[in-house]
Amino acid sequence: MIMIKKLTFLCFVLFAISLSANSKGNIVDRKKNFDSRAKFLISMQEIITSEKLSKDLQGLKDMVSEVDIVYRSGEKDKIKKTLSIGESKLAAFQKDYSTFISLETKELMEAYSSQVTAAEEKEAENKSKPTVTHTAAKEKSSEYYTIAKADYANATKFERDGNLQYGIQLFKRALQYTVLAFENAKYPLPTKFTNLSKNTSPAEEPEVAPIGGTHTNPSKESKETKPANTSKNKK
Repeated sequence: MIMIKKLTFLCFVLFAISLSANSKGNIVDRKKNFDSRAKFLISMQEIITSEKLSKDLQGLKDMVSEVDIVYRSGEKDKIKKTLSIGESKLAAFQKDYSTFISLETKELMEAYSSQVTAAEEKEAENKSKPTVTHTAAKEKSSEYYTIAKADYANATKFERDGNLQYGIQLFKRALQYTVLAFENAKYPLPTKFTNLSKNTSPAEEPEVAPIGGTHTNPSKESKETKPANTSKNKK
């Protein structure tokens, strides 16, 4: 009987330790996930943003600092509560930014399409035969725009499914490729987007799961399709 009580007590202690370890692990994972997503969203401020979103992202930076301070305190209940608040605010910021970058990307892509139409009409009027160099640049530009459209379509699917992190990543890539399409075709970027040629230097993007097999995964892009470092080329 005494042995049974001892075994029961030991099982209870092990169970309590297991719960404590899982709880701690859960907090660590949540903190890492929160930091990673917040860091990425804040970095997007250097790519494209608005005055309102800049203020919102400053609020997110403050929230990240608060989470760090509370996390270092080691008070589990307080950490969980602060993390929950931070995660909720981050989700709201992501939703606002996703809507913003979606509209901006669409506007830039439509501007490129209009430039293509205008250029084709001008060529038809002049009846001039394009040079080999011009044809190659035009084809490369079209290739970049095709990739941008695929990225935009997949970003929209991620956004609709609530996976805003991947959605924003792909909207960003669509912007990058559209800028390259403009540059290869030697079309002038719309005034509001002129800084993009300096700020869309395509560092290695995180892996983004393809949807429906239409997305070109960053790690599998060829040298021909992967964006060149536009910021370096302009120096």
